[in-house]
Amino acid sequence: MAKAVTVNQIRNVPFALALAFACAWMLDPSAAIPAGFASLVSFSQYPHLLVTSLAFGVLALFHRQTSTFLSSKAFVVASCSLCFLGFFGAWACSLQPETFQGVLPFACLCVTALCRASLLISCLKALAGLPLVDCLLTLIAWQFFVGILRALSTLLPPLAISCIAPLAIALCLTRKTSIALWRENPTATSPSEEAGKIEPRSFFPIARLLLIYSLIIFTIQTLQGFAPTPVASVSYFGLFIAIAVTSIALAVNGRIVRIKQLYDASLAILELAIIVFAIGAGCSYEIASILLDASYMTFSTFFFTILCNLCQRRGNNPVFVFSLAYLAEQLAAFLGEAFSGMIGPGVHALPLVLLAGLGAIAFVYLSPLRDGSLERSTDPAKAQYVDPARYYTILAETCTSVAMQCSLTKREGDVLLLLAQRKTLAQISDDLAVSLATVKTHTHNIYKKLGVHSKQELYQFLGLENLSYSAKSSTKPTR
Repeated sequence: MAKAVTVNQIRNVPFALALAFACAWMLDPSAAIPAGFASLVSFSQYPHLLVTSLAFGVLALFHRQTSTFLSSKAFVVASCSLCFLGFFGAWACSLQPETFQGVLPFACLCVTALCRASLLISCLKALAGLPLVDCLLTLIAWQFFVGILRALSTLLPPLAISCIAPLAIALCLTRKTSIALWRENPTATSPSEEAGKIEPRSFFPIARLLLIYSLIIFTIQTLQGFAPTPVASVSYFGLFIAIAVTSIALAVNGRIVRIKQLYDASLAILELAIIVFAIGAGCSYEIASILLDASYMTFSTFFFTILCNLCQRRGNNPVFVFSLAYLAEQLAAFLGEAFSGMIGPGVHALPLVLLAGLGAIAFVYLSPLRDGSLERSTDPAKAQYVDPARYYTILAETCTSVAMQCSLTKREGDVLLLLAQRKTLAQISDDLAVSLATVKTHTHNIYKKLGVHSKQELYQFLGLENLSYSAKSSTKPTR
């Protein structure tokens, strides 16, 4: 069986973009917090989250104006330079806090937060132009680079990575390959289109993902706050678990990538982390922290991949979408840390039950998008048949996965589903209320993107060549 990942795809992974994204992710604005600002937000150990939330909020608010220059070489160099100066200024202020007071330390914090936010969004804007499988491979490389940088950060002084990272980002994002990704980004709209406009019908799946992401970030940050001892020195081992989970999810599939497997795995790891944390003995806190990091990175890979795919297929503005995503993440992390700070460290039965419930709610909430593989009975006499309702559910799930993986448009996805239901082109034309010529054009585009040449090859690609339903009804659902 053909695989979704080929050797050429692995060779062509934009490692420079992955390294730049990892370096931008490792920039730590908390190292630039002035002592006076920390005292104003005494109930939180991470007051910089409020400033970074504001930075992402500004980018989301002015996404139309910032979309163009976020992809420019000059802007990347300027942002990296300002980011370095901001961290250097914060370091200088920390050496003589009595001399440097007032506006200057706070300005350094704001500059570093805004530059970090801009660089992160620039990386994700380039990532949004990649096909689904290439996006997953790039994010696996991102996980690997973050793991290496996290390991180095435990050996180097606090500001070392934050001072070196801007230089690495500038070198990576000014390469020809990175600039080409910005220019070839299919999410970029033409001048005649209203840039960044998101229709209500297409924003709903993004809003649902943001809600689930916020719940998971809140849960993870709260659990980390409950730990009575610092565990950051070992938590980065969870990154390598996330790399293994993502790689296995790509390796075990055939042509069709089941991206939902990452979602299921991340929430399963999160629930396991809650159970381990509840033990509260021995090295349970360290193990729970590793599992929390694995859950976070696995879900982040799923989350970024889905958002990139939605931006690509629906034409959403990636600057707006990813700025909202990071805004939700920062606010959820701040609330989770503040919540754990008010309760105090230790094992608390009621909060742990609440957090486990939030994880269960997140799991159930996305269940309609489950994209499980085609399941056949183990009984040879029934191997080709499934229940009619299950049959059409399988078609919808499989076609959704294929549409995401092959970057089909919304209308091409509709046509693919009807083709999978073995409808003729004339029937599809009637169902969608479009001309027969339009259906033929969509079918031609689908065949080209999937690399098939006939309906039989399409059924083989979808795994439907031997699958049928046990009772053929005249009232077949089409959605």
